[in-house]
Amino acid sequence: MERLYEKIDTSTFARKLIIESKGIFADHLGIFANPDTRPSTVEYSEYGTVPELRLKHIFNRYDNISNYFEKLILIKSFLNAEDAEEFCKNNSIDEIKYYQYHLENFIIRLVGLLDLCAKLGNEVYNLGLSDRSCNRFTFTNDSQLVGKECITILNEFFVYLDTLVTDRHIIVHAGGYTSSVVESIESRIINNDLIEMTELLTEWFSEQKTAEIVKLVEEVDDKINHALEFVFNFLDSMESDL
Repeated sequence: MERLYEKIDTSTFARKLIIESKGIFADHLGIFANPDTRPSTVEYSEYGTVPELRLKHIFNRYDNISNYFEKLILIKSFLNAEDAEEFCKNNSIDEIKYYQYHLENFIIRLVGLLDLCAKLGNEVYNLGLSDRSCNRFTFTNDSQLVGKECITILNEFFVYLDTLVTDRHIIVHAGGYTSSVVESIESRIINNDLIEMTELLTEWFSEQKTAEIVKLVEEVDDKINHALEFVFNFLDSMESDL
């Protein structure tokens, strides 16, 4: 079964990129694997002609996006782990902080896809933006890209993420981020060492907590699928310019 994040490998952009770059990678790896032909003054990542380097840089940016989706799905698996409660107890971790940490990590990475797409586009269109200055805003406002479909798609992706962009800013820069879903989970975590309850009531709280966790995982899964669709369309919108 195809793993979700591998779907972008089926885009026309990815297929064309792989076809055009595989020969370059094979040749360059062969050169660097041989001590007699390995250059002594240049790194592998910067070896090649101008057209070859462009493809290598594009491929690396594309690969970063693919790996990001893999990490997003890994975060979802942590949130959905059946043994999360036991893991937290065995490692003296506050259970609610476990969910808070992974949710914040998810938001940071999900919103980060905007800038990763921009950096890929920067390489595709040879805009010359520095890695530090290249982001969703500078990319979508570059005068060389007026009317490009990729700009429309990335802006739509930005609008879709909406409040998550603000949430990321709070997490990264301000601190004190709170989530209503995490708060709902927290309200259903009962410390039996502090509060004595009947088995029936304990089971009820456990079921309620599980229901809230399922809700969180479903929301995360929905965000991943929508992000995948935006990125897939963003890639294919640039295929003819590759």
